[in-house]
Amino acid sequence: MSLVEIDDAQIGRNIASIRESRGLSQKDLADAMRSIGFKWSQATVWNVERGERPLRATELVALEGILKVLTPDIVADDETARVRELTRQVHQAYEAIRTSTAAYDRLTFDLALVADRIENKTGFAMLSENWVNTSAEEVVREYHREQNEGYPEIPVEAWERMGKWERRYNEVRKIESEFELNEGAADGEPEATS
Repeated sequence: MSLVEIDDAQIGRNIASIRESRGLSQKDLADAMRSIGFKWSQATVWNVERGERPLRATELVALEGILKVLTPDIVADDETARVRELTRQVHQAYEAIRTSTAAYDRLTFDLALVADRIENKTGFAMLSENWVNTSAEEVVREYHREQNEGYPEIPVEAWERMGKWERRYNEVRKIESEFELNEGAADGEPEATS
């Protein structure tokens, strides 16, 4: 992107999009800017987001801190801004999966400890066994398998029209699905055939 392509309207759209993705209102953003010494009101935010008021360099730096972004996020063209925002959201989802996995592992371990103490009580051990025997990885594979059920194989001509990243996305999910099916074959279940 050249500097000529950057205009105040594009910058305003990016700020509005980033602000909204952070759950901030225009008033929240104006209050945050005012708290660090800028004379911003909700009307200022509205004018900046509409591209009717250009940003000053010092305001840009302040917005980076408030919105937790970098200048390229604020001055990007629409497609680049969308890629950057989706990348940020994917990273947040990744972190949520890691946090959930840690909680799942911790809880199933705690369940195993409690189940050991009450093993002789009827029914509780069986109930615990289902969860203790299921790893977080198996939960993810089960989810992907359920999502892929009923989807036909991708025809060659459709595969050839895909961009490299869409193909890679599909390859990764196919590999995970085949891994699970082949893993089951090692346990005495029939192996999947293509």
